[in-house]
Amino acid sequence: MATKFIIDTDPGIDDALAIACAFADPQIEVLALTSVFGNASVTQTTENALRILEVLEQDVPVYPGAHRPLTMPAKDFPAFVHGENGLGNIPQPKAKRQPEPISAAQYIVNAANQYPGEITIVALGPLTNLALAVALDPTVAQKIKRVVSMGGNLHVPGNVSAAAEANIYCDPDSADQVYNAGWPVSVVGLDVTHQVTTTIEYFEQLEKKQPIVGKFLHQITRFYMDFYQDCYQIDGCHIHDSSAIACATHPEWFGMESGQLRVVCDGECKGKLLLHKDAGYIHKFNPWLEKPEVDVAVTVDVKAISNWLDTIF
Repeated sequence: MATKFIIDTDPGIDDALAIACAFADPQIEVLALTSVFGNASVTQTTENALRILEVLEQDVPVYPGAHRPLTMPAKDFPAFVHGENGLGNIPQPKAKRQPEPISAAQYIVNAANQYPGEITIVALGPLTNLALAVALDPTVAQKIKRVVSMGGNLHVPGNVSAAAEANIYCDPDSADQVYNAGWPVSVVGLDVTHQVTTTIEYFEQLEKKQPIVGKFLHQITRFYMDFYQDCYQIDGCHIHDSSAIACATHPEWFGMESGQLRVVCDGECKGKLLLHKDAGYIHKFNPWLEKPEVDVAVTVDVKAISNWLDTIF
């Protein structure tokens, strides 16, 4: 039986591939997309989500979400990574459908009540919508099967600073709240996603196999590939978000470290993840005390993900 997914997303070039992977995987039933700021404004990411669904010929709803971090001021969006429109500056026709009239956070609460214990939320951007859902209904964490969060870095450097990965850096307060809300959480960050890469040849082959979807992904990914060549001098790109989709359906491909997880919320190390594996012996005022255990991915079966990407389309 397919697992019910809500994909919380800020499309985003790599988000587009991840969304396509989710719809292509028979183990996944996508209930909805919820949009959030991140790779572009939430107005743009909502439009992009609708456009991606049209390309995929999928009719699931899109619920618009947070336009800014929970407590911090809004910042500029990374147009140099994803383009001004979030989709590699490839002109897109305006989506024919409209987003839903309720917020992403309210939808998450509603869906959790409708399908208690059945839904996996895969969060591909900042975690603001999930934090807002918990604020609306603190019991929502007990009704979600699992949260898979693409973000963070434990034993490797960040990608927006020496300390932090982009999604967590965008809203560290939300991340800290979500990781400690009490639902089962798996964090898929740079420790593993920087090991998973693909090349332009993959998208060329995908276009041959799936002319409409493959062409769309091939076109928008060129901008992303150019960024990786300029910034990292690699001929290809890391597929962060698709790795999170893979973890949600195939957790056996990932090696985890488990413990109490906190997020640095200010200062030069803002966005840094800190994992403590045994909070039992430390001082009673320590902020890790009585926090739930979170799984953080530190190893990955790269070949398994590569094979998955080759076979689902």
